[in-house]
Amino acid sequence: MENSDSQNRFRKILEGFKEADDFNASFKEFFIDRLCRIIEDRYPTLEFSEKMAEHLVLYAENTISYTESVIDKDASFPDFRKKEEVIRMKSVVKKLPDFCEDTEFVDRINSEAKMCMVKFFPEIYDLSGDGFRLLDVNARFFNHGFLSNLSETRETVR
Repeated sequence: MENSDSQNRFRKILEGFKEADDFNASFKEFFIDRLCRIIEDRYPTLEFSEKMAEHLVLYAENTISYTESVIDKDASFPDFRKKEEVIRMKSVVKKLPDFCEDTEFVDRINSEAKMCMVKFFPEIYDLSGDGFRLLDVNARFFNHGFLSNLSETRETVR
């Protein structure tokens, strides 16, 4: 009996991992497809290299990670801790160098990333005000990192 119970628990754990892997793969595929469309529209002559693919996958993985993290923090952190984290992240984002003059492109990438989050994480609708602000500032932070990598990749392609 004990062996059967442990096998059932193990099977459930494996099923949970597979579910998470399937979710992550679906998110990444959708996310990367959506961002590629925007990038191709803005830079029609840009060739998608292995490096570019790595940057897109990393951005998708970071988006999954920080979205899940913010949802968990919003549910479990006291309000003052969420406010403190929003303030800290805003100060970090404010110090990031401004490297991209094409603000419309920056906004399109950021908006598309947020649309993907909402599509795959309906829990976002239940976030508190500070939870939503924390999600937004994290989105801007990782958007900046991706666009910085994209900018470097474009420079090496030219």
